[in-house]
Amino acid sequence: FDINAIVFNVDATAFVPNGLGRYPAPLFTPSAAQVDQVSIRALAAFYLEQIFRFGPVEVSAAGRFDYMRYGSVSEVFPDPRAVARWQVVPELLLKAATGLFTQPPSAFQTGRIGTPGLPPTRSWQSSVGAELMFPERIEVHTTFFYSQMFDIARQTNRVVETPDGPQRQFFVADEEGRAYGLELLVRRRIEQGLYGWLSYTLSRSERRRPGREWRAFAFDQTHTLNMAVSYAIDGWRFGLAFQLSTGRPTNTLVDTIVDLDEDAYDPTFLPRGARLEPFTRLDARIDRDFDIGPIRGSVYIDVQNVYNASNNEGTLFSYDYTQTAAVPGLPILPTIGIRGSIQ
Repeated sequence: FDINAIVFNVDATAFVPNGLGRYPAPLFTPSAAQVDQVSIRALAAFYLEQIFRFGPVEVSAAGRFDYMRYGSVSEVFPDPRAVARWQVVPELLLKAATGLFTQPPSAFQTGRIGTPGLPPTRSWQSSVGAELMFPERIEVHTTFFYSQMFDIARQTNRVVETPDGPQRQFFVADEEGRAYGLELLVRRRIEQGLYGWLSYTLSRSERRRPGREWRAFAFDQTHTLNMAVSYAIDGWRFGLAFQLSTGRPTNTLVDTIVDLDEDAYDPTFLPRGARLEPFTRLDARIDRDFDIGPIRGSVYIDVQNVYNASNNEGTLFSYDYTQTAAVPGLPILPTIGIRGSIQ
């Protein structure tokens, strides 16, 4: 059982265009709109679980009940879940899981400049897999997964008629999504100070709006490879972590039209027509433990992006869309720190 209450205050000035709902679209002569809002979001959850054992098979039947109060929403959302595990032999475990999960929209999406009645996003997730034990303390985990998502909120330029006149609807929850793939994890347990693991994910994440075809999600990554290794000896710990992943989908510029009425360039993009370059990064860390009387802690040096890979996080266009520039990611970032506790 858990309860979360969030109180937030927004006091800002935003510029919005005039003439909403007119056709043709008016020139962008914005007027200042003052936003002063105090909102309360209350989230309470209750969880029940019953475990059944049938010899080497263990089945967990559970249910989570979320009460959500935000904007104009005040409702209880039940999430049934189940997990099954079968210890076939000591070296082989088969597992399966399925369940419903609920996530409320952000406070920004349901505020005065959002949609107060926006429903939460829900997802039915299922997976099957196996865990294998090998000599030398090596474990191999494989998992096939599928997730179906619905009521996903997205930004919109929709203008709706209200008793107070045309109003812009900033968010609408009419998008659905799906994600599926395979995860592989190879791990070596700690022995004589050496520890390491390698994981690989092959996946596809897609979104679809009403009346449209499925297309890649903006953060879809087909291949993701992670490796980590650490070695501990005499109070010292040395570690390396490497990440390699497919670049995110990006829109391809097809054409640009000059809009003389608005004195602007109107681009046409092919959604998800290309991908950014692959993402790669190597991190390194050294820790040294210490004991000073009742104080125990460690001093560490942590370096992110050791070889200063210039990962492209996006694309910027010039005003007329004739030139582009890459948005660089995090450069090499060394940090030195200390942490400790009193026993």
